[in-house]
Amino acid sequence: MTPEKLKVAVIGTGMIARAGHVPAWKNLSDRVEVVGVAGTDRERTDEFARTEGIPQAYTDWQKMLTRTKPDIVSVTSPNSYHREHTVAALEAGAHVWCEKPAATCHADAAEMFEMAQKKGRQVFICQTLRFANEVRAAKELVEAGRFDEAVASHQQA
Repeated sequence: MTPEKLKVAVIGTGMIARAGHVPAWKNLSDRVEVVGVAGTDRERTDEFARTEGIPQAYTDWQKMLTRTKPDIVSVTSPNSYHREHTVAALEAGAHVWCEKPAATCHADAAEMFEMAQKKGRQVFICQTLRFANEVRAAKELVEAGRFDEAVASHQQA
């Protein structure tokens, strides 16, 4: 028995949605289906949906969440809307892939992660360098306590 595909909805029709999120989801087409896209400009959103083969285009992102009932929402809207779109997607029962930065202030980001925990969902902040070798090496040094040692010896000097 083949598991049902996860439904993905995208909020935002800008460059990062076109060049990053939608192509990435399409590369996983055996497991996910992009079911809707929401943008503020009707003509641009319709064109985006048509060229990307997305069945539903919306200018009201809240209606998209209600009608498509996505499992995952890609939030690619301007940074100032990340909290609002992420919290609403979590409240709708979806996991969220949110473009960086998470929010415009710490309080908004904290609210996003608190809502995810409350709803038993995940928020993943898209950071393309997260898996770069240099970043992974730095993470390993931090986890091994090597920076703590360096800071302590520097403070004693």
